[in-house]
Amino acid sequence: MLNVSPEKVIGEVPAPPRRLMRLAPLLLVVAAAVTMRAAVYAQLPPRPAPTQNQIYYAQALTAHLGEYLWHTTLKPPLSYLIQSGALRVMGIEQAHDRYGLLLVTFLMDCLAVVLLYLACRRLRINGWLAAAVLAVYSIAYIPFELWWEGAHYDHHTLFFTSLLVYALVRVATSGKVADLLILSLACGLLVAQSTVNALSAPAAAALAALLAARGARRFWLTAVRNVALAAAGAAIVVGGLSVKNYLAAGVVSTSNLAGPAEMMVVQRAFKHETPGGTQRVRDFAVEAAAPQWWLWAYDNSGPRVTPEGKLFGWHDINKAFGICYPAAPPRSGMWPYDYRPLEAKLRELGRDDLADIVAGDIDDARHRPYLAAGYSPELSPRWIAVYGGMSDRIFKTLIRRRPGNFLQSVLECHYIFYNYGSKLPDQIMDEGSRTITAPVPMERTLRAFAVPFKRITRIGYWLAYIGWAAMLAAAIARRRLVRNRPDLLPMGWVAPFAVLAAPALMMAAVFSSVVGTENSRYFMQISPYLIVIVLLAIAVAARLAVAIFTAARRPPEAQHA
Repeated sequence: MLNVSPEKVIGEVPAPPRRLMRLAPLLLVVAAAVTMRAAVYAQLPPRPAPTQNQIYYAQALTAHLGEYLWHTTLKPPLSYLIQSGALRVMGIEQAHDRYGLLLVTFLMDCLAVVLLYLACRRLRINGWLAAAVLAVYSIAYIPFELWWEGAHYDHHTLFFTSLLVYALVRVATSGKVADLLILSLACGLLVAQSTVNALSAPAAAALAALLAARGARRFWLTAVRNVALAAAGAAIVVGGLSVKNYLAAGVVSTSNLAGPAEMMVVQRAFKHETPGGTQRVRDFAVEAAAPQWWLWAYDNSGPRVTPEGKLFGWHDINKAFGICYPAAPPRSGMWPYDYRPLEAKLRELGRDDLADIVAGDIDDARHRPYLAAGYSPELSPRWIAVYGGMSDRIFKTLIRRRPGNFLQSVLECHYIFYNYGSKLPDQIMDEGSRTITAPVPMERTLRAFAVPFKRITRIGYWLAYIGWAAMLAAAIARRRLVRNRPDLLPMGWVAPFAVLAAPALMMAAVFSSVVGTENSRYFMQISPYLIVIVLLAIAVAARLAVAIFTAARRPPEAQHA
């Protein structure tokens, strides 16, 4: 028998290229994200004929884009620009029939998970661990994408938040000028898409830039330069939006939603959902010197029927937003709402200045109905700014005169944010999509991913709190703990954690103190930070365990040396 080795007969099996092996976890994430979305998309029901709101919205984003962007003060313009581009490329009919805006959201969120993976790898997190967790996260996010068929402005936030996370990690781990410029761009883009990030995003960018200056020869000079570069993008966007909104609606802010959102907190402070709650809120408004026109709008805000004949039944939200006008009657020549009773009441009360503002909304309802289209068509850009301005005064009076009620409301809002927000994907499958009447496709499979999503993000949320508490305690004990043992707080771990945890906690605080209802979905906006925080914590724990195990196995003489 010949003594011949198998390798000489069949040849040596070549090892896979190292670059391909390094990319394997990333390819797994992309494959999972794309495959599941393709399977869900294939099972979506045929779309019904477009509603009047959808028709007007398509017209606003194509034929009247510039006018619509100027007039809309509800949200920053980037989501509208993305959807406008999609409608122009696909065609309005094709985009509607084939869920075109949902496909755009699918694509953006697949890119988002790639950015999160790259951020994890820069933090030296194991690629397979990051891939496994991010695959679960990406699939669990699908029910939220179906919530408004990918067309709601909140559907684009995952991508731009993930871009910011990636940029924050780059700055926290390198601090190069090029990375600071990337961070500035990412920060500006996120603010241009999501109003609620106007504070947290630039704050996180400034913190990352400050930490990147550590070790510099001229620390303060470098820190000022870094912060200026990192925050420039957000500052430009915030300034531009504030000027535009002031000229369009008299609101010096990135959005006209502040007052109505604050009114939701006032409602919760007086337990508006319990018997007599509506009257208690009204009584406090009287105590806060609310004028007669505001009280009339509050009293006459209630369930409404939309122009499509559907019940708009959020009674308490209508009161917070001052939706005191009925749907426009058929063949009335105006859409979507009839503001004439409101105008008549304002003139009766001698407030011609306010009546003239509402007259502008009446003119739009007759001649430019597309300006009221979108994913909050019940809101009047002019009237809501007027009503919300008074609501802001009532909110501030609540803080001064009823601090106990305010804090109780904040705790309740925080409870909603954390408990309902973390299980929102599961809730969407319970309640169904806002616009798709059929059950969510592949519901059982998606639920299997929604449960670990809830648990992982809740762990990340508590880690953000505990980690900051630990850092503050270490800072207080700095002379004892850090001066002699700088290795106990290595900046390679602390800096990335700080810049990821800070915006998550800031946004949670904002939502819990100024948004009293519908704030659970905003939890999805901090989920990219929480996912990476969990992975970073696992990586740090693993490194510490290895270091302790290695030190314990050293010979005594080596440890002494």
